[in-house]
Amino acid sequence: MDPLKSITPTLKSPFVVCMWIADTCNLNCKYCYAMPFKGTLMQEDRMLKLADEIIEMDVFDVTLAGGEPFLNPGIYKLIERFLKSGINLGVLSNGTLFSEDTIQKLLSVVKGYDNFLLQISLDGLYPETHDKTRGKGNLVIENLNRLCEKTNIRLQIATVLNTHNISEIYDLIDTYYPRVKRFHLMNLQRTDQSLKYDDMFISEDENKKFWQALENHMKKMPKDILITGLNIMRLMHRMEDDPEKFNPGSTFNCASCTAGVTHVEITSDFDVIGCDIAKEFTWMGNVKNSSLKKVWFSEQADKIRAYPFPACYLIKDPKGNCLAEQYLNKDIYLKYSEA
Repeated sequence: MDPLKSITPTLKSPFVVCMWIADTCNLNCKYCYAMPFKGTLMQEDRMLKLADEIIEMDVFDVTLAGGEPFLNPGIYKLIERFLKSGINLGVLSNGTLFSEDTIQKLLSVVKGYDNFLLQISLDGLYPETHDKTRGKGNLVIENLNRLCEKTNIRLQIATVLNTHNISEIYDLIDTYYPRVKRFHLMNLQRTDQSLKYDDMFISEDENKKFWQALENHMKKMPKDILITGLNIMRLMHRMEDDPEKFNPGSTFNCASCTAGVTHVEITSDFDVIGCDIAKEFTWMGNVKNSSLKKVWFSEQADKIRAYPFPACYLIKDPKGNCLAEQYLNKDIYLKYSEA
């Protein structure tokens, strides 16, 4: 069997599509996966036509991201088009641009829809904590409070766990719930940018203790306060001490990465990639002059779906080391790193 031929039947469409409508940002986050920015915006006419293709393919969820998506003036037309179709729509923002005028403009297109979610990135309960990784903490907190107090927009806070904020997470949740209904806690990912700041990474032991302690904290909260993936992570750590129920290496050994299988990312230049972290290893095609459906069923897309390990394991740190070298058979690693 050709190892580059997908053994998983291709779905009729991805479950989730993330559109990077602005390849530019007004922040300089230490761990940003999207940097370096090209300074481009997704061209409005093609962007709206692509939205129609996504709707026609019956995609379940769409996310608008960047960079900072609110730097693209076409975002309001795009939001309105997706919401009218019934697709679940989320927008990922750094939270710095929500003036009174911006909020009113957003409300004018989302009011009356229950399929809209706005995620604000906040890396700490206090501005000084947020500033250690992202910047403009006072402004973000001020805008988040304004959104909580003056709108009924469904809000989600996204927090990247790191050495600076790990002790504040429970207080952060307690402070904003129930004004904010959901929280997305993320482990710090190995990206070209974040690997420059290895002092931000939490040790494996600290990470395990955090997720196990979170189990107790969540007992007083509704079950859906964390996104689904985090509940799975909590379950994994709860089972870690029972070897009959949990294999610590299972997520790697089973090639459970869903890049290009259930979701895709579309950049501001209309490149379709399987993963926002491992961009250079998961290119599937370009939809500037081609349909998303054609790219989704292409041989190049099948090649990405056939990876026997998470593509992010090929990302090298400043010393030239990558996780694939540690975990993979040398011949397999060389075959895919050169493919």
